[in-house]
Amino acid sequence: MRSHTPARATQVCNDGSPSGYYFVPGSTQADVWLVYLEGGMWCYDQFSCNYRFKNAGYSMSSKTWKDSFKQGGIFEDNAVKSPIAGANKIFVTCAVSLCACGHIT
Repeated sequence: MRSHTPARATQVCNDGSPSGYYFVPGSTQADVWLVYLEGGMWCYDQFSCNYRFKNAGYSMSSKTWKDSFKQGGIFEDNAVKSPIAGANKIFVTCAVSLCACGHIT
């Protein structure tokens, strides 16, 4: 997966570095998309943000992100290991300390 930073990104990481994501284009299943939102600790005040930075600082900045990385599991490009091996895959890194919640009624 290759890293991408939007040219006009309005979302930034906790430290002000650019936000981004990793992407691999689909091959045999180009009409199928996997968008994975990385989970992680979130913070809501100075104490919790200091704790998060101390224990998961990698998830508060894009400064240490690699140009590419290999992710296993559902991100595999081998059809034997993943049912969506040929799909478009986006891995959205978590560096903004947000909480995304849902509710089904």
